[in-house]
Amino acid sequence: MVPIILGLLVVQGCGKTNFFRQIGLASGNGASSVSNLESILDSAGPGNPAKYTEVISAADAIINSSSSTTADRQKAYAYKGEALLGKNGITVTEIVSNLNNVGTNPLDAFNLSSASANEIAAAAVALNAASSQGDLSSDQQMTRAIANAAAISTKVNEVFSVTNNAVSVKGGASAESALSQLVGGGSGSDDGLTDFASALADSVADLSGLDDEQKGTVTDISDKAEDATDLNGAVASRDTSYQVGNTAYDFSNESTRSSNITNALSSIFFGN
Repeated sequence: MVPIILGLLVVQGCGKTNFFRQIGLASGNGASSVSNLESILDSAGPGNPAKYTEVISAADAIINSSSSTTADRQKAYAYKGEALLGKNGITVTEIVSNLNNVGTNPLDAFNLSSASANEIAAAAVALNAASSQGDLSSDQQMTRAIANAAAISTKVNEVFSVTNNAVSVKGGASAESALSQLVGGGSGSDDGLTDFASALADSVADLSGLDDEQKGTVTDISDKAEDATDLNGAVASRDTSYQVGNTAYDFSNESTRSSNITNALSSIFFGN
């Protein structure tokens, strides 16, 4: 279940495109350090995955240095996000194509079952930080949108199985604890489900590299993440008549709470 999109991302072995090098990120004060990231990332790929880790570590050093300029810090965040995506084998054309071939669940556009949920979330956080440092180009917004959509997808896939028009809990966790883990976040958080949903909606608003159908699929992912977050609040407050679609769910009864949670999630993801 679940794969990622992009317009110009990277990671395709021979002939791969260094997206950020193309748009000229190696400039300004401290350019030599940023250029080093560019050079290392340009040599990374499926045959040399250790280079991605090298970029991530070097980017963190720039981000955390008190002598780094805002511009260099923004570039480092962008490189870090790209490297984290590349490390997890995220490519471009497959996902863009998938966006036009999803069924009732938009997460089907993402097949990231082998990706690290923590690293994909960190990629989204880094690219969101790059956005907070200044304006991003349309291609950078594309990368950011993809990272946030992938973060939502991997967070869902980490705790729930979403297949065959139904949702079930993975492992031995209760549906309530799985939903709480999925939503995450909290005060001061930058990696909760709603953080990624908000960033995804923000980046999609500026996208020009997707057609209307593809934009609709990506927007649907953001909407469903927000719906899951609202559902978590309803469960926590023991709402007795929480409406999802045409059905009202009662979360006050412990004996039916788990089944009502998974049924409500099935309705959110599949419209059941």
